[in-house]
Formats: sequence, structure tokens, C-alpha cells
Amino acid sequence: MGLIEQARALAGELGRSQELQAFKAAERQVRADQNAFQMVSKYMEMEQSLMLKQMQGEHQAETTSLNSYREQIVKNETVARFFAAKQRFDQVWYQVNQIIGSVLGQ
Repeated sequence: MGLIEQARALAGELGRSQELQAFKAAERQVRADQNAFQMVSKYMEMEQSLMLKQMQGEHQAETTSLNSYREQIVKNETVARFFAAKQRFDQVWYQVNQIIGSVLGQ
């Protein structure tokens, strides 16, 4: 099997993974709940803004605000499920990248 075919096979496995399926389901639930959607959208905007400021070397005072906001919004069950599912998929994605990186680094 060639490299491209292996990449397609990996993508297929990731696509069928429980973690991605759960994340997609949680994402659909967030989109169906306007309040949850607004909270997650605001959080993502705040997170992106913080990352840009960190890259520019600015003070990280917004980190506390972002963490406080997240603590507040995860009280919403739909939002909590979304973040939990996202975290589980992100862990799988991180592990896959670690494996690829370790093989390439040999």
C-alpha cells in the first residue's frame, strides 16, 4: 500500500472512530441549541483572541477571563458534552501526530 493509500486508510479510521463520531454528534447538538451555540462561539472567539495576543507577546490577563467563562458555560449540559467530546478527539489527534512525529524523527 502506497503512502497516499495509507493516509486515506488512516483518515477513514479516524472518521469511523468513536471519538470523532461523538464529537460530531456533540457539535450537531450545539448547533441545534441557539444558547449553547452562542456560548461556544463566544468561547472560541475569546480563545482565538488570546492565542493571537500570546503570539504577539502580550500579557495573558485574558487567560483568567477565558477560564472563568468556560467554567460558567460548561454548566450547560450541551456545552459540557461538546467540550468533553472535543477533548477526547483532540487527545486521539494528538496521539496520532505524536506517533507520526516520532517515526519521522528517527
